This record gives sequence, structure tokens and C-alpha cells, in this order.
Amino acid sequence: VVLPLAMANWLCLLSLIAASSAAHLSQVGQYAVKFNASDTTLTVQRADASAKVIWRSRGLLALSIVNMSIGGHGGAFEVASAVKCTAEAPVVDSNTTTATSVTLHGRFPVTRCTAYPNTTMISFNLTVATTSLSDNQVQVTADLNESFCTDFQRNEQATLTCQVSVLADSSKTEILSGFGLQYSLLNAKGRVLPVISSEQGIGRGLPFLTEALNKIEPGQGGNWHTTYGAIAHYITSSNVSVYYNTTGYAVFDMTHEDVIAAHFVQTHLTWFVMDQDTPLDLISEYTLHSGRQPPLPDWVLSGPIIGYYGGSDRVLALHQRVKDLGIDVTAFWLQDWSGLRKTTGADRLWWNWEVDDDSYPDWDAMVATLFNSNTYVMTYVNPYLAVNVNSDKKHYHRYLFQEAADLGYLVKNSTGDPYVDFSATPDFLFGTFDLTNPDAVNWFADIIRTNMLGRGMVGWMHDFGEYLPFDANLSNGHPGQVHNKFPELWASVGRQAITASDGSLLEAAFFTRSASSQSPRYTTLSWAGDQLPTYDSCDGLQSMLITRISKGMSGLALGSADIGGYTMVKEPFLNYTRDKDLLLRWMETAAVTDMIFRSHQGNLPDESHQVYSDNSTLLCFARAAALHKLFTPYRKQLMQEYQSTGHPLIRSYGMNYPNMYPLDYSIANKTLEPCHDGDDIVIMLGTDFVHAPIVKKNSKSRNVTLPQGLWVQLFTNEEYEGGKHDVAAPYGQPIIFYNSQSIVGPAIANQLKEVTKWPCHF
Repeated sequence: VVLPLAMANWLCLLSLIAASSAAHLSQVGQYAVKFNASDTTLTVQRADASAKVIWRSRGLLALSIVNMSIGGHGGAFEVASAVKCTAEAPVVDSNTTTATSVTLHGRFPVTRCTAYPNTTMISFNLTVATTSLSDNQVQVTADLNESFCTDFQRNEQATLTCQVSVLADSSKTEILSGFGLQYSLLNAKGRVLPVISSEQGIGRGLPFLTEALNKIEPGQGGNWHTTYGAIAHYITSSNVSVYYNTTGYAVFDMTHEDVIAAHFVQTHLTWFVMDQDTPLDLISEYTLHSGRQPPLPDWVLSGPIIGYYGGSDRVLALHQRVKDLGIDVTAFWLQDWSGLRKTTGADRLWWNWEVDDDSYPDWDAMVATLFNSNTYVMTYVNPYLAVNVNSDKKHYHRYLFQEAADLGYLVKNSTGDPYVDFSATPDFLFGTFDLTNPDAVNWFADIIRTNMLGRGMVGWMHDFGEYLPFDANLSNGHPGQVHNKFPELWASVGRQAITASDGSLLEAAFFTRSASSQSPRYTTLSWAGDQLPTYDSCDGLQSMLITRISKGMSGLALGSADIGGYTMVKEPFLNYTRDKDLLLRWMETAAVTDMIFRSHQGNLPDESHQVYSDNSTLLCFARAAALHKLFTPYRKQLMQEYQSTGHPLIRSYGMNYPNMYPLDYSIANKTLEPCHDGDDIVIMLGTDFVHAPIVKKNSKSRNVTLPQGLWVQLFTNEEYEGGKHDVAAPYGQPIIFYNSQSIVGPAIANQLKEVTKWPCHF
């Protein structure tokens, strides 16, 4: 990513004096708004005795014309931009004040843009107003005269656009958390972070692996900020939260100690500044914008969900084997229900969303057999449709790509034909549903109801959503504004499919990996995506835990992950396959952190250790699932709390103890390296439980720092004072503490025989 304009240019701009009038003070709700014309700063602060400053601009706004292009395919994108010209500092000519708002009326002189002599200034309005959502936030709106930008784009290159920049005060020690689904850090201070959804990449900066993959295919390895869900929202350690209500591409430059520079390629911009006394209450404020996920149905909340594949006979055989061990299975998750196809290097799914008659010739009988044992079936879907089904698939009932193309329901290219992209290899071709077309949304929701729910599937992975190309043609809207919005549009299809005619939700659940700012109001569950079977914070177990915390800050409190990771690589000199140690430790963590307890066979199932590889692993899986089940009543309690407050279930110490710990405690990455390579990561479930996962291969103990007070280790009943301790962690006995004042902790401890009856030996 090329930063739109060097910070030095902005700081030079800010040295200019825009006007000479005295400071102006107005009351907006419970906040005082002050504009100082001499240095063009706009300050919003509490109007009470504390006079807490919640937001202060540097230079009001800045405007430039940039030449921008965003290219790429298959979920990997490259952004390039260059500044053509920069307007002078804004001049404020007048203001308008009402009981609920203050508006500054001004202009940007653009005499520097000598290539455009007919334009001498661009007018703007900047409004600070109350919002009906809450008394603890203000809404700021910037509107620029768009005619210049529109004419400019029409008369010059299509890639030229106006860029508005908002510069806000910061401090050297301020922590900046959030920004959607972040996987490697909880503090972006000192970094440049683009807001663009994409594939997260394989390795994401992990030494050697990422470099090697990026050489094979640019972008394949990703980096520390590539994410399935980038959102222009952050929380500060000053107990302020800022949410820019935009789905367009943006860049946040936090490399300077005292400034946060946010750059947007649009001329109408609204943002909200939220003010509270604690991080949890700030998250509550934000979820008034994002919405909150609905409660999950009871059936999915406890019991193991086994990811499997290979057809009806294999599924029923594994089911019998598991039953013979005395293990009750909540569901089988069958990703290959639509069939497998041969592609270069790997078997992939047929993205033609109907039951595959070759793999599952007796699908309905299999579903009935499983259901009679109280075992459900879950599957998979994504917003893409495979090309060449009619020529390359042995048996099919409907060629959905062709149907959608004939109906005009697919994203189009510049010639008006369906936009055909590829995933991973050029022989894996697909088209994309145009989710800006309401008729296409209804059609796809009906496919899910008929071909999935109608065939006995009660849940599914609602995959992808990050691939929309920036040169696509849509039924409604520009891809530059829709790309980051596409994940929530995709989630809304799933929500529509499980909504009954009376508005109630069916007893079904789907889990998404991509996200936009409004995803929480649509998706039932958010899963962490495709991690490596490693322990690191670039792309392994630790990265999953970090994103669970960052998702909670973004309103996605109900989440889970693929137990054991998904993405495996086995090439000469590159071997990242799942072993038993990693799988067992991931099970233990999922027992505490995950809303649903679901395994995944991964992309190389025959090369990796599985929960069903041997009976000893199955017994360990049953033990971890039993522990997960003991936490179900507490998770349901927290889920109810989330419905009313927006508070996340998985938290950092800094969320629960903001006066004692920073927001990024135990996950601090102060080196600006891609990964945090520590082994001290701790998380909390609600306020009652501390979990210290094992994050080093073959480790049997680790150091744990406990908050102030008295804590009880769940499995040993030993009491520990707050502070640092070395704690043993044999397999099957994860490090879990509960607060000595907890009511729930002793209740779970008293039921541990339901866990320890399952042996776990390595």
C-alpha cells in the first residue's frame, strides 16, 4: 500500500493560518465544541467539570487530488496512489448554530492545482451534532462541493479522485485498538493500516514461509494487516472510540506520536466520536452502530461438531466408531456435500450448491440416520458459482452459474459479461453473485432454503466475501464503496435464508469469516478463518486469540475457530502440517473460548493429524468437548449480557481491568515486527475466568500473570494470589482459573468428573 500523501506534507499544510477570528464555543448535547481559527483546530470536550477532550482535529480537514488504482484478483489486492495536487489549508467563513449542532461553512483554495485554472476553490460544510443513538457520542459530517471531483473524474483519468484527510490528536503512549478483524496485534500505534478486506494470506509475515509464497504468487502470503474484515473503527486507551461510517478504501497513518491521520477517497464523510469511562462501555456505544448478533440456538452450543468428508459411507462409519466409544456428536460438518473437483495441486469443492449424487447418493437416508441419533448435519456455501459445471462435472441437476448469468444476477466485467475470476489456480474459475441486486439476493436465499435447509442441513460455513474486484460492474453502486461492504451483504443473504415469514429465526446457524461494520446485525456466528497449524501470532493459534479480542471490539462477540487450524503447506523445504501436540492444545483452548466446538480436517487432511486419527485423540477430543459443555451455561449468560450491552465474551485483561492493564496486555507488539513472539498471552471469558493457553510446542507448563485478588485453578483447586506464577499444564488439563468470588467457577469445578472420565494421553 502506498500512503496517499506523506505526513510531512500534511504537517507543513497545518502550519498555514486559515483565518484570524476568535475561538468559537458552542454546546452540542453534553459536549462543548470549540473552533480556533488561528490554528484551525476543532475541539470536542465534555461540558462538565472534567472538561475531558474526546476529539481534537489538526487543521480541520485536508483535501488533495490523488491518482489511485486498486488491482488484483482472488482476494489479493494491490493499492497504488500518487498525489496530483493539494489544496491549501481550509478557510472558515461562517458558522451556524442550533440547539443540537454547530456547522462550519468554509472553502479550500485550490490555486496550487495549476493544471485546473478554472477551479479556484471548493466549498465545504463541517457539522458536529448530537445523535439519537446515545448522549455519549457526537456525529461529525464533512460535505465537500462534489462538482469539482465529479468533473475532474469525467474529464481526466478515471483513476483520479478527491481525497479527504482527517487529522486528529494523539499521544506518544496512546494505544489504538480495533480496526475490525486484526490478527497480529491489538495496538496499531506506529503503523500504517489500510482498510481493505481481502484474503488474510498464508503466514502473514511468518519468516521464510510468507516470503516464499509471495514469490510464487504475489499477495499469497499476505502480511500483518491483511484481513477478512477491515473496519474504520478504533478504541483508544484514553477511553474514546471513533467510527468512520464508510465502506470505502481508507488508510490510517499512526506513525507520528501526536497525530492520527485518516485518509478517505470520498467527499461526503460521517464519523462518530464516542465517549465513555471504560473500554467495555465504549464497545457498547459502538455496537449501537454495528448491531449485535442474535442468540444462537441451543443445539449448536454444546457437544462436538466433527469436520469430515468422503461420502455417506465414510460419514456413517465414523459416526458408528464414535458412538462405540460412547461419544455423543452434535453434528457432522460436511464441507464436500456439493462434490470435489480436481484442480492443479489440490482437490477443491464444486461451487455449485446442490447435493453431489456421486459422493452422497443416499444423502437423505444418511441425514435421517444421523438425526435418529440426535446428530445434525452442517455444510458449506459461498457467494460464488463454478464455471464449466456442464462440461467438467459428471452429474449435476442445475448449472447454477448459467442460470444466474441468464437472469443477470452475476457481477459483470467491462463488456457486460459475467466477471470470471479464479481462486488459487487459473483452472478454478467462478463467477460472483451481484449482491447489490435485490432479485439476486432473493434467488440465492431461496437456493439455500431449497438445496440446503430443505435437504436437512441446519447450519453451514458461510465462507468468503472478500473477493469483489475493483473493476467490476454492479447492479447498484461502485465497487470502490461496495468491496468492503460485500461481507455484510453476503451475511444478510444467510440471515434472510433462516428468517421465517413472521420474522423469527429458524433453529439454524451459519458462520462467516469476512466482516464489514454492519456484519453483527446479520451473521449468527463469526469464525476466525484459515489459520496455520502453528502457535505463532502471525497466522497460528495466537493469531486466532488476538482476533477473537479484536472481533469483540467490532461487535462480533459470538465466535469460534477451526480447531487445529486449516491451512497446511507441504512442499519441498516447506512443511506446515498439523501434529497431535498442536491439535490437542487447540482443543483445550477452544473448550474455553469458542461458542461452538468444531473441528476441521484442513486442506491437506491426509497429511495432518485429525481428531479421528486414532482412538486416543478421539478420547482427548471428547474430554475437551465435555469441558466446553460445562462452560455452556456461563456462555449463554454472557450471550444474554451481550444482547443488552454489546460486551464481548472473550476479553483482554485491559477490558476488565482498565486501571491495571493496557488494552493490549500480554499481546503487546512494540517492535513493529509482523508477529508478537511471546508466550505470555492470556485471555478472559467474561469476568470470571482466566485462560492461559499453551503456545509453545511440546510445552508442559508456562508462566501466568493473574490479576489482583485470589484465583482458584479449576483442575487442581489450588488458590493463587494475583501475580506471576509457573503453572503446570499436562495434556487434557488446560490452565484455567476462576475468581474466588465467582459463583459459576465452583459449579463448574464440581462437575469436572464429566471431563476427567475421558482419558487424554499423548
